Amino acid sequence: MSQDPEASSKSLFSSPAISAVLVYVLMLGYLYSFSRYGFNIWDEGAFAYGCLRTYLGQISIKDFYGYPPGQYLYGALFYKLFGIDVQSLRIGVILYTPAMVLMVYGTARRLMSDRFAALAALFMLSAPSMYYSRYFTFFCVSNLFCLVELLEKRRALQFFMLIGSIMLSFYFKVEVALFSAAVSGVALVLLLVRERVPGKPLQEKAPGADSWIYSLASRPSSRILVFIASAGTALSLVYFVKNDILERFIDIVFGIHQVWGNPFPQILPLVELFETLGPHEMFERLLFYAPILVYALTGVLLLARTLDRTRKNGKADLYLLTTALFGVCAFGLVVWRAGFDNLLRTLPPFYILLTYFLCLAHEKLLGRPDGPRKKPAVFWTRKLVAKALVLVLPLIFFYEMNVKHGFYAGTVGAVNIETERLTLDRIDVYTNPSEAKWIRRVVELIQAHTRPGDPVLALPLNAGFNFLSGRPNPIFYDWILPGMLDEKEENKLVEQLQRDLPKIIVYVDIAIDGKDERRLINYAPQLTGFIAGRYRALETVGFFNVLVPIEPALKNDGPEEPLTGQF
Repeated sequence: MSQDPEASSKSLFSSPAISAVLVYVLMLGYLYSFSRYGFNIWDEGAFAYGCLRTYLGQISIKDFYGYPPGQYLYGALFYKLFGIDVQSLRIGVILYTPAMVLMVYGTARRLMSDRFAALAALFMLSAPSMYYSRYFTFFCVSNLFCLVELLEKRRALQFFMLIGSIMLSFYFKVEVALFSAAVSGVALVLLLVRERVPGKPLQEKAPGADSWIYSLASRPSSRILVFIASAGTALSLVYFVKNDILERFIDIVFGIHQVWGNPFPQILPLVELFETLGPHEMFERLLFYAPILVYALTGVLLLARTLDRTRKNGKADLYLLTTALFGVCAFGLVVWRAGFDNLLRTLPPFYILLTYFLCLAHEKLLGRPDGPRKKPAVFWTRKLVAKALVLVLPLIFFYEMNVKHGFYAGTVGAVNIETERLTLDRIDVYTNPSEAKWIRRVVELIQAHTRPGDPVLALPLNAGFNFLSGRPNPIFYDWILPGMLDEKEENKLVEQLQRDLPKIIVYVDIAIDGKDERRLINYAPQLTGFIAGRYRALETVGFFNVLVPIEPALKNDGPEEPLTGQF
């Protein structure tokens, strides 16, 4: 029987997969259009140099201090494909960002209509966070999406997708893998319990050929993988208990907070601060508290639904709980270290839950589409109120992210903020005019006073200059920040530098977060003392002090005195 070609073509282009691909391509073009705007010599520069060390055969944590090796290996792959350039790394990040947005849509679609799910996805697209820190956000979204898919479809394929996503995130962001595994365990236990309780909505499929448990148990390969996963989990638990890993983990968490913790920004008295700081600053401050409010409201809603005996809990409640747990765990990053860049990385679950509450408010005012119709006058009044309620918060957010913010939020606003072109061997971007001038000059000084292969040390967090100048960092650490070195490790580092003096040191005397105890001289006094005694200033360029070794013959000359006291 022949098939109508026109109908076949229409069916092909109307399929969800084709639509997703088209949306992906459009987002890819949008994100690439402003990918050359903005640059952070501190964090992004350190990440670029870590990827370069990996590209040259070194291994993160073993050969240099850094993040888990996955993100460096991923970056090194794009160096291989597109050349050693900052833009190569950004292309790698841009490629997975649309997938992140689509997964937010897919997760939100389990809870609300397609319009509100699209609104959640727009939140994600409007502020995907900085290029070099987007792995946290991606794996948070990926693991949540895979878990919700498993809870919805309950198939072996979704189970192994979740396991694979969590295992992969261990190589990129260990903390995301840990809390994803914990939340997944809780959600699956609740699912199993509910499947065994008669009368519950989740017991829609009897155990059999269509059951995800049956699907896992009926295949030899699945049984082997489940056995390996179970044995590995059991051994891990024994190891954790035997070696007090949980206690150590808690100590590390609180230790990090003590060293790096920042208080949440003040928002009271609200009116006075609004008049003093203005709407932009107050928006940033209030955004720190919005996720807490939304997660608390989600908890109250779930508790009320659980206590309501006239209502049976459905799958949506389990999705809500799962999303809220992911959000709370991710928000721990902000609790440990309050910063706007950290905040944006943790917000995808918040976007989903916020749009869910907007959807509930919209339905409350207008009624469900399948509910009884209201009188026209009442309906249009309520419709206007509902539209205003739904749109006001998203519009404020979109305006702030895309006009008032830019590179540090990963948004198109960078085009209007970053105006000076910085072109060097490994970078071609637009950035802040002053920073472009400083970076260009520091790289010129390094290359003029050293030869390829000469060691250059950049402190406390300036390995980007190693990347841009093509000069190696002679030590294990690409950054030295508060709490990293104890006295023994610091002395060992000084001994290493004494044996092999860097030809140039790029040093920034800065109080991190505005706190004097987070100045290098205060948390690494032996190191700064060594630098002050062995180096002199060549030139000060903006924030950056470019230092060269004191020549023995010049030690007693006035102009070449050590920089004691200037750190």
